[in-house]
Amino acid sequence: MLDDEQSALDDDFVTDNHPGPALLHHVNPRLGLREGDFAALAGFAVAVQA
Repeated sequence: MLDDEQSALDDDFVTDNHPGPALLHHVNPRLGLREGDFAALAGFAVAVQA
């Protein structure tokens, strides 16, 4: 999940309801998606495929 507003409730929901790999990634609402965000997504995708 990419979001600019995340809380511990999001972590709890994913832990309790999503059996597969998941990435909760905060996006700075002032900056939007940046290079580091895309790198985090790509790294997660590679890790999941391994």
